[in-house]
Amino acid sequence: MTKRIFRSILGVSLAVLLASLVLIVGVLHGYFQDRVSGELESLAEYIAHGVEENGTDYLTEDLPTGLPGWMRTAPCSSTTGRTRRRWGTTPSGRRSGRR
Repeated sequence: MTKRIFRSILGVSLAVLLASLVLIVGVLHGYFQDRVSGELESLAEYIAHGVEENGTDYLTEDLPTGLPGWMRTAPCSSTTGRTRRRWGTTPSGRRSGRR
């Protein structure tokens, strides 16, 4: 009798664990899929803007570190026209205290 109760409790707990994992993974997958597609859209806008301004040579430009040119000049927002901060570093390459 106790063996039967133990198996039932174990079965129910495993079923609840599995259902919880499926639900959590499903929600996280949707969240990250939306986030990645949003980032991809913004990067496509940056690239389109660079190609409009500089032609297709914009796609072959490389930075000294090997990064593509659009990463150097990508604006923060299409409405402000300001460029992104340089990762909070000083000209010597050290991190600045200001954020």
